[in-house]
Amino acid sequence: MNCLFIGPNDDKEKIKAIHLDLIQNFAEKLSRFKRNFYASPFEKAFEGVKNNKASAKCEYACRPTEKIWIIPASSDSFFLL
Repeated sequence: MNCLFIGPNDDKEKIKAIHLDLIQNFAEKLSRFKRNFYASPFEKAFEGVKNNKASAKCEYACRPTEKIWIIPASSDSFFLL
């Protein structure tokens, strides 16, 4: 149900189903975006360790009062602080 145009003869259940489909589709896309946005620094650090190209520590601030540091410990591990 991707119809955005609802006619005057459409019943309430059909309208609710269309709205529910639109909301669920938007929520799924938003949650996927948030997951990718917040996970990207971690994925980059994990790939660096995996490929033996770990860089210096990475600081990740998702909120003004909170920070996470990703620090390579050796060629195959790292610390999350």
